[in-house]
Amino acid sequence: TREFNYVDNIVDGFIAAANIENVPDSVVNLGSGEEITIRDLVQMIHQKTESKSSLEIGALPNRPTEIWRMSSEAEIAKENFGWSPNIKFEEGLERTIAWYRSYLKAFYEKDSILHKL
Repeated sequence: TREFNYVDNIVDGFIAAANIENVPDSVVNLGSGEEITIRDLVQMIHQKTESKSSLEIGALPNRPTEIWRMSSEAEIAKENFGWSPNIKFEEGLERTIAWYRSYLKAFYEKDSILHKL
């Protein structure tokens, strides 16, 4: 599993941290609190992009140094900054896919501003 956090959430956390007087004397995580399996992530991207590609999840052997779980605890940020993520994983993924689609459209269309540079 991995824990993903949309960039706007992280920026909001940095701003919240910059606006407090008593900075905690410890590591502060800006976690989403939502672990996602890589399998679920791949399947969600596949579905949301309407991909016609074939998924071969598990086709490669496990790596001996694989980190199986990565997540963070955001309680210090919540308690000290009043911060918590506003954008949930699925909405962030949809925004990210929309950004990539607009980028590809701007990059590949002849009449786009990128082609006029």
